[in-house]
Amino acid sequence: MTNKRPARLSAGMTTLATLVCTGILVAPAPAQATFGTADIKPIESNIAAKFWASATASSGSSTAALAIDGDPTTSWYADHPSAEQKLTVDLGGAYDNLRKVKVVFPQPGVVYRYTIEASTDGRRWKTIADESRNRAVSRGAVHLFTRPGTRFVRLTFNGVSGRARAGISELQVFNYLRNNLILGADVSWVDDQQTRQYWVDPLAADRGAGPHLLDVLKDRGMEYARLRIFNQPRSEGTGALTPVPRQGPDRSLTSASWIKQRGMGLGIDFHYADSWADPSKQ
Repeated sequence: MTNKRPARLSAGMTTLATLVCTGILVAPAPAQATFGTADIKPIESNIAAKFWASATASSGSSTAALAIDGDPTTSWYADHPSAEQKLTVDLGGAYDNLRKVKVVFPQPGVVYRYTIEASTDGRRWKTIADESRNRAVSRGAVHLFTRPGTRFVRLTFNGVSGRARAGISELQVFNYLRNNLILGADVSWVDDQQTRQYWVDPLAADRGAGPHLLDVLKDRGMEYARLRIFNQPRSEGTGALTPVPRQGPDRSLTSASWIKQRGMGLGIDFHYADSWADPSKQ
């Protein structure tokens, strides 16, 4: 599948995309629509927690790995209270699609001042977050950045309030598995709604996209549709052939043509059965 459009998401942020779930208008019944928002999050992976990543520190090196162990209850602490304590994470290779760094500090009620840098070779560094003048009490923060070829991420403490020690519970570095997002869903049930009309806003003077359900879905951003196909659709209760073989090969061919006519991607899910074949129904 190659028909990809740019993501509707900023890196590290959750974006709301309006998606009509059902919008049914059956004459002569009053028109109505059920609609809402879809909470879409990019797929991400914390590379710092992978087994091939490692951590070193300017002091307290024996516990540096606790800062990337995925457990916020364990922490690396510097041996010395002075500023300029550093923790460096080696991701084990260069990444082009890193987008986010999250740091969690061990102590509440403390002002942590720090900078975070990224590097390809461990010698030349580029600042990706500067909290060196921070005055707010915080257990941590999320910083977004884009720097292709990043292998090393380094946090340097510039100061810690009171008698607190410089330390890190978690330093997470997130890689987005892809920088765009395709919207799609199983729409096999479109076969059951052939005689119904759907509109984006059926109560408005301008009802928007319609009258086919797929018109609404495409207008709302759906790019790919999947169809499940049963061999010879039968009743789950009696095993008898259904009067109307919905989601069978012939009718699914019609549904597939509707999808392709609208320029949408198509996926086929063949069920080698005549009805639902999951363990609870066999």
